Amino acid sequence: RRRGRPYRGRRWLASSMLRNHKLVFSSLLFLVVILGVELWVFSMETKQRARALRLQVLALLQIGIALCVRHVWRRVTRGYGALGLLGWSSSVLSAVARALLLCYLLMAQVAIFTGLFLISEEPLAPVLLANFSLGTVLFFTVASTTVDVSYLLYRAVCCRVCGKNQQQSCYGEEEKERVFRTKLVLSLLATLLMAGTGLWGVLRLEIEQVSIPLKGLDPSLNGTTIVQLSDIHLSGFNGRGSLAMLVNEVNRLDADVVVITGDLVDSSVLSLRKTVAPLSDLRSKYGTFFSTGNHEYYTGDVHNWIQELPNFGVTPLINRRVCLLGGSGSVAVGAEG
Repeated sequence: RRRGRPYRGRRWLASSMLRNHKLVFSSLLFLVVILGVELWVFSMETKQRARALRLQVLALLQIGIALCVRHVWRRVTRGYGALGLLGWSSSVLSAVARALLLCYLLMAQVAIFTGLFLISEEPLAPVLLANFSLGTVLFFTVASTTVDVSYLLYRAVCCRVCGKNQQQSCYGEEEKERVFRTKLVLSLLATLLMAGTGLWGVLRLEIEQVSIPLKGLDPSLNGTTIVQLSDIHLSGFNGRGSLAMLVNEVNRLDADVVVITGDLVDSSVLSLRKTVAPLSDLRSKYGTFFSTGNHEYYTGDVHNWIQELPNFGVTPLINRRVCLLGGSGSVAVGAEG
């Protein structure tokens, strides 16, 4: 720097710190509060700590959903002006459209609670609609973020190739509106595509056959078939009917062993006892076995589930294994951890 001139970089840094001191202080205060809460939670007894941790996870999920809902609201409501509300300029129609959008986004916000509390043997319409709205909100957030990042990369390349004049000309108001309309349409189309693909995946059952070579396997056990089921997630939006269909498909395979490897349920025994009843219809040569997943622990009722599942012909394997005899050989099925 030249003699006699102040060092502008240092002055700018000091002024920026002064301007943002409130933000820094509030961030530090927030971190201190979070640390204090975590220390308090881990000082609780086991059951109370598990309940507190579940509440924390639920709170974090709600915060994340709220941010996605806010993003969708800002994008779509701004899009009313950009798209001309499909050619309608009436303020009444615009208000009705905003009210419908608000109701739709509120359903997304409470979707988790509907799955927890509105539980029946078959999914209720409000639960299905709320979870569909949550899915589309998440899909739109991912799609619009991807489109924004792609556009920024595109502009960076264009500005590098075309030079400064092209960069300055791309910031006009008309150009901004045109770009916004294009990004909004692409985001909506991507959301519809992902939602349609998701629905198709939910309604379609795909069976994958995998051969597993085992060195030293007794010849009498060669060709033993194992059906693995995972992440069924019985809850308010996945009920008894879908489980019964799955059980019928498994029985058609005529398996030697059926294993359910976690995340069978998303709620308590009291809420889902009738929903899991089709498990008693599972047929296999050596039986049906179950190992817990993280969602069984999220329910806060994992111990009751371990005691309840044998009533439906399902054997829980908790840090133990079972030897299955076949001819002159045997194979062990177990779970640890």
